[in-house]
Amino acid sequence: MNGDYNIPAARYEWQRPYLAAALETDSQLLSGKISEARQAIHSKLSQAARLDASEQSAAADALNALATLEQERLHPDVDTEHRTTLFLDWADAKNEPSAA
Repeated sequence: MNGDYNIPAARYEWQRPYLAAALETDSQLLSGKISEARQAIHSKLSQAARLDASEQSAAADALNALATLEQERLHPDVDTEHRTTLFLDWADAKNEPSAA
């Protein structure tokens, strides 16, 4: 259990820092929590051979949610038309035909 929060049960270990970021209410701490969550997700994704499709999809969704959280909570004055969303779709990347 995280010392700062009563983090709900997580299916994947990287979800604990993700949930800590999602539940963070202190804007002073949010940036660090987002960084920790991204690091945990990217660390797991670097072991992609060990991820099933469900976890890959969950990781992509979490990265998108972190990008949105960061944009809305840390950069609320940025024009929404100029925002970019990080999108990581491992399932499509795995299924692309290879160049012959």
